[in-house]
Amino acid sequence: MRYFNGTGWVAIFTGTESMTGRTMHVEAWDGTTGVAVVVDAQRGARRPVTDYPDFSHLERADQVIAAVPGGGWRAYRKDEGPDGTPLTEQVSHG
Repeated sequence: MRYFNGTGWVAIFTGTESMTGRTMHVEAWDGTTGVAVVVDAQRGARRPVTDYPDFSHLERADQVIAAVPGGGWRAYRKDEGPDGTPLTEQVSHG
């Protein structure tokens, strides 16, 4: 699976007894510690990944630089289709 976000990184969490494993987009980096920061939707605030007991590691993501309206355009992914074949999808502008 490919991930896309503004920073080019996602945080991977293994899960706990009460929460399943998950990924979260890295939203920023702490300027003092250099630790990755994610959005905690339950608290409505940013938190360092190291605040989570089930934080596992970071993985690279494709970084989104800009987007343009997609009416009539198709996205081509060379290895995302069945058995690693090419995949094309309609790009929507809605």
